[in-house]
Amino acid sequence: MVIADIVDSRSIENRQIFQQHLKEILSEVNGRSAEELLSPLTLTLGDEFQAVYGSYQTLFRDMVRILARISPHRLRIAIAYGALSTDINRNAALEMDGRVFNEARSLMDRLKANPRTAVRFTTAEPFDSGLLNSCLKLFSNELARWKTNSLLIFDHLLEGDSTERIAQDLGITVRAVNKNIATNNLRDFVELLESISTELARTLHIQPSRKG
Repeated sequence: MVIADIVDSRSIENRQIFQQHLKEILSEVNGRSAEELLSPLTLTLGDEFQAVYGSYQTLFRDMVRILARISPHRLRIAIAYGALSTDINRNAALEMDGRVFNEARSLMDRLKANPRTAVRFTTAEPFDSGLLNSCLKLFSNELARWKTNSLLIFDHLLEGDSTERIAQDLGITVRAVNKNIATNNLRDFVELLESISTELARTLHIQPSRKG
């Protein structure tokens, strides 16, 4: 599962407009990742939201999409793996419980001391997450410094879009897209997220979710 929190949300001007924008983004992501979401991305407390995924196939891609769309605002992301002790709520990520929720909440509480974008993973299962979290920490440091255009380009790359398509969508030149990709090593980070998702699936024996 995932719990995410907007950094310093109380300082956002026109919070009502921002929250409506966030709801629209979550709805879009819920639509495109419906097969992987066991319980959809749902706003809970203030500007915090959560969801239950059946696999890690689209989770990182989804979080990048949200981060790119809310930029320059930042996002803390607590990812946890484990079991639920209640039935899955297919309509909203509410009224569920289990150790995985406690693990995710505890991790989020620790992340709230971080004033920047942060992504971390936790599990009570026999899995050494040290190397994974070191990779996610380095990735988070890059996310925190990328400007909006870099995040949008990265989002497109995760979708497999060509540089020509990216340039057209963003209204910039192909040369500008390629320069941004090279300067920020964006393709390397695409590969990193793909490797992390594959390793989590392999080590934790997670199969892609297919809801019937």
